[in-house]
Amino acid sequence: MKGANFLASSFKGTTDRTVKTDSYYENLGDGKVNTFWRPMDKEAPHWIEMHWRYPLVVSRFVYRGRGLKQATLSVWHQGQWRPAGALWESQTILTFPKKRTRRLRLDITEATHPLELSELEVYGLEQPIPPRWLLEAKKDAPEEALTIADIKITPKKSGPGGKVKVSFSASSSRRLQKDYYFLADIKEIGVIASKGNFEIASAIGTTRIRSSKWKPRKKYPVIVEFNLPDYTPQGKSDIKIAAISWDGKHFAAVGHPKQLTQKLGAIEVERNDKIKQVDTAPTAKLVLNNGQRGFEIGGKFHLPFFMRYMYIAGFERFYGSRSNGINIQYFLMYNRCMGLPSEWQIYFDQLDQNISNMLRVRPNSYFMIGIDLRTNPAWLRANPKELMIDAFGEKSSPAYKGEAGVVSFGSKKI
Repeated sequence: MKGANFLASSFKGTTDRTVKTDSYYENLGDGKVNTFWRPMDKEAPHWIEMHWRYPLVVSRFVYRGRGLKQATLSVWHQGQWRPAGALWESQTILTFPKKRTRRLRLDITEATHPLELSELEVYGLEQPIPPRWLLEAKKDAPEEALTIADIKITPKKSGPGGKVKVSFSASSSRRLQKDYYFLADIKEIGVIASKGNFEIASAIGTTRIRSSKWKPRKKYPVIVEFNLPDYTPQGKSDIKIAAISWDGKHFAAVGHPKQLTQKLGAIEVERNDKIKQVDTAPTAKLVLNNGQRGFEIGGKFHLPFFMRYMYIAGFERFYGSRSNGINIQYFLMYNRCMGLPSEWQIYFDQLDQNISNMLRVRPNSYFMIGIDLRTNPAWLRANPKELMIDAFGEKSSPAYKGEAGVVSFGSKKI
């Protein structure tokens, strides 16, 4: 079963300063038995997680590789990991009762060195294959189009842990060549979508009759049901759908001949977070403690939670940060991510979105904003005369391979 995104406790890097390696955990789902995931640590424990865009029905798990001596497979259910069974060196296949989930976790408790896993395979019912990212489906002009009507959302107000049912009808003016399913998302698009969307929940809907068998202009009912997770944010969030072929490779237009998604409506969420009421914010000052920047409040140093680069933000990550007990959020706008000054506005818009969305799930947060003022590689390439020249008349070697060089201390532009 394809379509999973992988996470792992670590991966083995290289000996030089680059981040390139042949041991990434993405190798576990590339379909190749000659590529491997290798952990950085020689000794267990290690863990690997598989995430899908929406819940799937699974019942069998297989690992391929060497070095695994003992492991436990767990299924994510109702906000908790629940054991599905054990695997070991001679037991590479685990069959278990059907489970509906969007996450699996392999906890490796005993292993030999080197531990090398090439593939993790999951099997279940015949069901639509979710794209890892919607960008994987071809987004050129859709060859086929669908009409969505009779939309109903029940209830329109809910909270974390609640269930939301969305029903609508789908039809086409002509006979369709492909079989489509409907991917419904509750999410907010990131200001910079490549750096993460604020996804809340996803679900799929299908029609009883495959779309390639539909009669032209006849309406076919579709029902999609969401279970709202504990990190569902306060306020309104849009519900949108896309029609994707069962092989996950093509879109059908919805609502408009060139439109790939259609908004069905919105769900309004009321959280039960207890918001501290204060007349004035606590007196605080920015201080350094052993080289770490933080707040001093009432004579006590408070370490912030560090969101470096403000990268891959999301409601789940923001909500999960509460487990460290830290309410001070440190968002760093890193110079390598910001580009030229003419491009800065979108990054400040992203900062504003991240702060607003953190408050939607952690309303008692305080914020510390860091802005890295070092010259950006894009600026150095645009201003080559500002580069430092060494004693031999050559441009100074860059800190990272492929970059322009080092800025001169005598530059009048910085």
